[in-house]
Amino acid sequence: MTDKPDFEHGVYRVMHKVKMGDVEIITESDLIFLKGEPFVVLEWGGSPTNQFPSVKLQLDPSRLLPEGRPGYFLYDGLVEDPRTVH
Repeated sequence: MTDKPDFEHGVYRVMHKVKMGDVEIITESDLIFLKGEPFVVLEWGGSPTNQFPSVKLQLDPSRLLPEGRPGYFLYDGLVEDPRTVH
């Protein structure tokens, strides 16, 4: 067992700005790593026992910073939500 994060198999949290239509807000979302690259997960799909990221956006790794608590990050950039605003 190790205290180092297993980025390929974990779900982490990230605080970030998101643009939804004409509105920008600060929110917290799930963060995953696929092949070493960070992705913010805006929506999960599937059943509770077999979930998958149905809306995910790749983040610029140079703008991803540790927040100070294990498993928490800050993203110094803007994420544009591709989903339609109702």
